[in-house]
Formats: sequence, C-alpha cells, structure tokens
Amino acid sequence: NDSVSVYKAAHAIKSMSANIGAEKVREISSRVESAGKGESLLEIVDLVPLLSDAFSEFIDELTVLM
Repeated sequence: NDSVSVYKAAHAIKSMSANIGAEKVREISSRVESAGKGESLLEIVDLVPLLSDAFSEFIDELTVLM
C-alpha cells in the first residue's frame, strides 16, 4: 500500500534493466513506476506478476547465452 516505495523501486529496476539490456523488464518496470507515481495500486498488483515473468525470461535468455 506504499505507492512511493513502489515508484522508487520500479525506477531503480527500470534503470538497472536498461543498463543490462533487459528490455521487457525495463518496459514493465516503467509501467509499474508510472502506476506508483499515480498511486494506482490496483494496476501495480496486475503488473508485478508480469514483471516477475519478464525477469525470469531474461535470466533464462542470459543463461543460454552464457
């Protein structure tokens, strides 16, 4: 229920994912960041599983490349 903390965490995730090329993670974390800024907690609840899935996909892709 703390949209400010969600906003800050999503901003950090967005920045870090952009730096490592995790584009899908960056895109979804940007949406979470916007939802946190707008205090749209219901949207955040819907986006968090998508963000988790995108992160897992990125890790799987990275593992294959290594």
